[in-house]
Amino acid sequence: MGGGEVTSEGNFVSPHKDIARQHVAMLAPLSAGRVTITSFQIGYLRAAISIAIRYSACRRQFGPSPQEELPILEYQLQQWRLFPHLAAAFVWTHFCPTLFSDYTHALEASDPVKQVCHPVKQASLIKEVHALSCGAKAVAGFIARDGIQESREACGGHGYLAANQFGTLRGSVDSLLTAEGDNNLILFQAAAYILGHFAEKQAGGGRPITSPLLPI
Repeated sequence: MGGGEVTSEGNFVSPHKDIARQHVAMLAPLSAGRVTITSFQIGYLRAAISIAIRYSACRRQFGPSPQEELPILEYQLQQWRLFPHLAAAFVWTHFCPTLFSDYTHALEASDPVKQVCHPVKQASLIKEVHALSCGAKAVAGFIARDGIQESREACGGHGYLAANQFGTLRGSVDSLLTAEGDNNLILFQAAAYILGHFAEKQAGGGRPITSPLLPI
């Protein structure tokens, strides 16, 4: 990944003599994959919830009289099932470009040619983006998985038809739950970053926590 290699004698060698630059070289490629996967997962969620809500607006079942049936989207149960996932899709759709922007900013700052900032600050910025991408990829994966499944079930038997694409969407998200790191494990990396800041605060006599992108 550009961070170094192990020689035939078993020695680790790196083109970066500074430890901070070694961290940057190793973490940056991992963040790229997770930032991209986060956007993919939310894209699949948007597709699923759109299909389910459109179906619910067209499918009619029961009503105040035998001559009048209501769209199932009018029922509170259907709204309760789908609207939280719709809200999540809106929130994450706005968050993903911000995450990508933070990643590209960190990547530019870590460029050894441009030398935008000090190596120690570069390492701090890359570590924060790494923690953000770990947490985002995992949480977005769980949200997309649950949202697609609920969308499928909310469409009843019709949701099981291949033409409605729920199976394809669910299969795509399933593969991403462990791509670039199992979600449960990379959540530990995000948690470790936060706890590290908390430990620094305790050691520093309760001074305010500061971070490059101010997510904490």
